[in-house]
Amino acid sequence: MPADLNGYWKMISNDNFEEYLKALDVNVAIRKIATLLKPDKDIVHEGDHIIIKTLSTFKNYNMDFYVGKEFEEDLSGVDDRKCMTTITWEGDKLVCVQKGEIEGRGWTHWVDGDELHLELRAAGVVCKQVFKKTFYTHTHTPVSPAATMPADFNGRWILETSDKFEDYLKVLNIDFATRKIAISLSQTKVVAQDGDKFDFKTLSTLRNYELGFTVGVEFDEYTKGLDNRNVKSLVTWEGDTLVCTQKGEKANRGWKHWIEGDKLYLELTCEDVVCLQVFKRKE
Repeated sequence: MPADLNGYWKMISNDNFEEYLKALDVNVAIRKIATLLKPDKDIVHEGDHIIIKTLSTFKNYNMDFYVGKEFEEDLSGVDDRKCMTTITWEGDKLVCVQKGEIEGRGWTHWVDGDELHLELRAAGVVCKQVFKKTFYTHTHTPVSPAATMPADFNGRWILETSDKFEDYLKVLNIDFATRKIAISLSQTKVVAQDGDKFDFKTLSTLRNYELGFTVGVEFDEYTKGLDNRNVKSLVTWEGDTLVCTQKGEKANRGWKHWIEGDKLYLELTCEDVVCLQVFKRKE
């Protein structure tokens, strides 16, 4: 009996991923961004028909296939190669062989308790990723993340760490003096959440920024006090993670918020830069 892969899965570990990307000839800038991300897996599994969505703030990748049927796979968003792909069951493991330019390429998926394991292989390199189930999708009727009980973001959060924040400000064309002031400041997030309605206040001694929105409703955002641009913003749930896409002058702009224990994580993305900030809940 094959495993049931249905569910929404959040990454908890990622071993040797940069070496795997290097074996695929992915350039160093993209590798550094990719290794900072924590993608989710959204899987719908109905018999031998499986859809695997890999979701992140940088790039998404969808794979739709039937077990045992070879197909041409376009790996746009990964290394942009094409290969002939076949996926089969080996016991309760889903095994993929990707025939193409890179030797020994493929992957294996299996479930162990509430964890989804993924072994990625290319040119003798093996990467191991582990994901934890956050909720189930149902056969025939996939459940959208918004239909589940979302995380509770309410509270006051104090900045603990901020990685690559100056690089993020630089790509937004923030001037040198302001960048140096901004990276020296501590920030506080005050979040009020009522279902899918949010009010985020980012407070510091330099500038404050307030963002009010309803999940799933696109809105015009003016990033006053940051880089003073107009963008079209849309915030959605992906599992218990809030994901924002900001369409405007800057490519690949957005952010991602999630909670682990008493920590609030914020991943800021713009062009090829990813900044990761961690906040701790203030009692």
